[in-house]
Amino acid sequence: MTFSERLKEIREDKDYSRKDLAAAINLSTAAISNYENGNREPDLITLKQISEYLNVSVDYLIGQTDVNVPPQDMKKPFYKDVSTGHLLNKLVNLNPQSRRLLIELLDCIETKQLISERAKK
Repeated sequence: MTFSERLKEIREDKDYSRKDLAAAINLSTAAISNYENGNREPDLITLKQISEYLNVSVDYLIGQTDVNVPPQDMKKPFYKDVSTGHLLNKLVNLNPQSRRLLIELLDCIETKQLISERAKK
């Protein structure tokens, strides 16, 4: 997905108008329109402002990743001293076979948890 497509999709999902976004980052609605139509791309400062306003990472916004973790959550502790960003980096560094194995393992854990929860009811 391109930056322009993702920008429009995120903005619409959050129910913001082009005018809302433009006002929030001190741009014209024409500038936002140009970004969404793929006619122009924002500079780095504007890109950061857009990501902060829409509460998505720059990587997600530009299509580098499909993992939508808000910027402030990347440093948030996930478990004890491990951050969400640390876990995502470990996941990204796994080879495809190891990722599939991890997903299978997580599916098993999730199923076991579901069974356990149903047994308690």
